[in-house]
Amino acid sequence: MGGKAGPVACHATGGDIATGDSCGRRVSNGGRPWPLTVPRLRLRIKQTIVRWLRSIGQYPDEVVCMTPEELERAVVELRDRQAIHDCLMTYSRAIDRLDRELLLSVYHPDAIDDHGVFVGSAEEFADWAIDMHTKTHLSHQHCVFNCTVDLRGDVAHTESYYMFVGMNRAGEPLAMSGGRYVDRLEKRDGRWAIAARVCVRDWAPLDEIPASLDASAMTVVKDLDDRTVQLMRSGAQPRRDRSDVSYRRPLTVDPTRVPPR
Repeated sequence: MGGKAGPVACHATGGDIATGDSCGRRVSNGGRPWPLTVPRLRLRIKQTIVRWLRSIGQYPDEVVCMTPEELERAVVELRDRQAIHDCLMTYSRAIDRLDRELLLSVYHPDAIDDHGVFVGSAEEFADWAIDMHTKTHLSHQHCVFNCTVDLRGDVAHTESYYMFVGMNRAGEPLAMSGGRYVDRLEKRDGRWAIAARVCVRDWAPLDEIPASLDASAMTVVKDLDDRTVQLMRSGAQPRRDRSDVSYRRPLTVDPTRVPPR
């Protein structure tokens, strides 16, 4: 089969529809419908990507002409970034619904999660977290806010700000804390998932102003034994400089922090 690509079986309709030339300059069709041909569809995709690239400061404000190779790279990056975002958001849904299968889907099988209060494999973490939240809370939310993504090929380092809120089964009605999920994600066989995670606690509503930040005092997990307190104090602490764990490349979890079980 050969010849020119035929029109896609749909049309843009209604209003003063605008399209553009190869460099993204807008051209009006005077209110008449534009047939959505394959070249025009590619152009619209290109214009959307150009607007996105400008919005994140990767291209200057002047009109940008993208080659097919640049367009392909931009589409791949957009898809990768969306997949990374979906993975990070799915974690919150999975842990708040106590859905073990969904929770494991955001990790690679060999991933290590250093949650401070618990360090272990993805399966070990899932079992511990679901058991802890079931016993400690009536309901809870893991809310994820600011997220930065350092994407380099099939590896991405991310830093996601979180706030935890839970309704307690005992003691004070409400528990709160905030911090960051620092992750190394990898794309393996087309799938993005967490390969290493470090949870950093930045704040909690304490009774007194602390002399220094102590991660073991900023967890909603109660009745910590001495070993767990030391585990938290020896792990990643919040830093306001480039010694913070979020700058570590590649992000890894010290295997000696995984206690024998």
